[in-house]
Amino acid sequence: MSASLCDLVFSNEELFPELVEIILPLLTKLDDHAWRLNQTQDCAQKHPRHTLDLLYAVLPDNVSGWPYGIGDIFASISENDSALRTDEKFLELKRRWDSR
Repeated sequence: MSASLCDLVFSNEELFPELVEIILPLLTKLDDHAWRLNQTQDCAQKHPRHTLDLLYAVLPDNVSGWPYGIGDIFASISENDSALRTDEKFLELKRRWDSR
């Protein structure tokens, strides 16, 4: 269900922030490889905070199950909102990604 909600939210750039706020309490960690990063790059550029919040909620504990291209998404988030470089969620995800 969480993967489908992510696909739905990422498919609507215009309402992305509002939709993330609505679905965030409903999300659980995804199973390994359950979701692809379709259209995530555009949302990460335009709405980095909401993209980070969503990724933090759904990325599985096992980093090997994270979608291909997630490193580029992290780079986009930090480039488009430099304040997020020191955000706890960003630092935790980035630490896990870099330690793989």
